[in-house]
Amino acid sequence: MWHGHSRGFIIRTDNQFLVNGKELVYEGEWDDWRSHPEGVVIEKGNKLLLNGKKLLYDDEREEWDGHIEGVIVQIENQILLNGELLLYKGNFDTWLSHPRGAIIQKEPQDTFSGGYSGYFKDPDGYLWEVAWNPFTDLT
Repeated sequence: MWHGHSRGFIIRTDNQFLVNGKELVYEGEWDDWRSHPEGVVIEKGNKLLLNGKKLLYDDEREEWDGHIEGVIVQIENQILLNGELLLYKGNFDTWLSHPRGAIIQKEPQDTFSGGYSGYFKDPDGYLWEVAWNPFTDLT
C-alpha cells in the first residue's frame, strides 16, 4: 500500500514505512497511521508518535490526522492542534487536515439557494469557499 507524502510517497509493507520506498522512517507495531511532512504519525493505543518515537499527543479523541505542526485531534465538537490549541469549535459534518494547516473560518451551513457552503483560510492567508449546489449537474 502507498500514500502521497510531502516528500513524495510513503510505502507500507507489513510493519515498515518507507518514504519514496527507500528511507525507513518506522518499523514496528501500530494500530493506525497517517502521513506527516517528517515521515509518519503512528497510533499506539492513545499515543500518537512521530515516526514511532516523538510523542505528539496522548489522550482520548474521536478522530485525528497528521499536520505540519504535529497532529490535529477532534474531541467532541472541537478541533485542536496537538490537543491544546483550539482551531475550531462548533458544528461540522466532517473535517480533514490540510498538510500545511488550513483553518475553518465559517462552519458549513445551508444556503438560501438550497445548497451547502463553508469557508477556510489556507496557510498563505487566502480565503476559500467550499460549496455544494444540488441543482448543478457536473457530469
